Amino acid sequence: MDKRKLLTEYEKGQIDTLKLEGHSNRAIGRLLKRSEYCIRHYLNNVANPRVSQKRGPKKKLSDTSKRRIQREASNNSISVAKLKDKLDLEVSPVTIWRVLKESAHLKFTKMKKKPLLNSQHKQKRLLWAKEKICWGNLWKNVIWSDEKKFNLDGPDGFASYWHDLRKEEILFSKRHTGGGSLMIWGCFNYNGKSSLAFISGRQDQHEYQDILERHLLPFKVKFGGENVIFQQDGAKCHTARSTMKWFKDQNIEVMDWPPYSPDLSPIENLWGILVRKVYENGRQFDNVNDLKVAIIRSWTEIPTETLEILSMTMSNRLYELILARGGPIKY
Repeated sequence: MDKRKLLTEYEKGQIDTLKLEGHSNRAIGRLLKRSEYCIRHYLNNVANPRVSQKRGPKKKLSDTSKRRIQREASNNSISVAKLKDKLDLEVSPVTIWRVLKESAHLKFTKMKKKPLLNSQHKQKRLLWAKEKICWGNLWKNVIWSDEKKFNLDGPDGFASYWHDLRKEEILFSKRHTGGGSLMIWGCFNYNGKSSLAFISGRQDQHEYQDILERHLLPFKVKFGGENVIFQQDGAKCHTARSTMKWFKDQNIEVMDWPPYSPDLSPIENLWGILVRKVYENGRQFDNVNDLKVAIIRSWTEIPTETLEILSMTMSNRLYELILARGGPIKY
């Protein structure tokens, strides 16, 4: 019999029975062709005893080294290769990765993008929230608008890091900038969403007004009604004198909007939904036309129920903003 073979459940049952009948450990061992050592250890409740256990391979990392790795990676964007060099470890990066993945407290995640705010920005955001905290169903009248960029090889990635679940998330601060393979403009409210505009090159006030003519006005007729309020950020083409005159001529009220506040706009969440649909399963695109087709199809598939839910998150956003005293909120 293989001396390293584990006791079977049948053998364990035989040992228990023979012991109750008064047999000695040596006698039981002879009957089962097992050593007295094996029988004694089983009866002393040692789990899965082996007659002759081989030592396993020597551990590549001590428990102390594992704790050092996890401590160093905690809420840090350091790569496993740099972690290996910094701690002077004689193991492969794969081994370090396994140590981090084994931790119950660490999760490799992407940094969330949040606005970079100074004290003046926070004060303006806080005052804005206090003015509108009681709007309630008036948020159904707001048309949310924005531009969004798409790349052929996938969405712009945010920095990744090892998030220690016992600590606050690290926020990735970034100002509103340009660039991308395709740029679109869209808007939505509680009742529906507009057709998408594809922007060619760098947008100026004249192209923006043309987009509003071709996409916002038809949307307003179909979904807006008379008492709509239009939201846009503070980009130069949005707030140019001629653009503001265009809104006045069309009798469209433009909402005052605090600076650096994408976290307050539900359309940012809508873009997130659209991005996940366009690039689902890690999809990439060979040309701009294929990407354009995927964007339009994915936009069309977003249900009205999603728009209703996003529109009515504003009360919660403002409540969180007031609690954060104008700081970033988790939306």
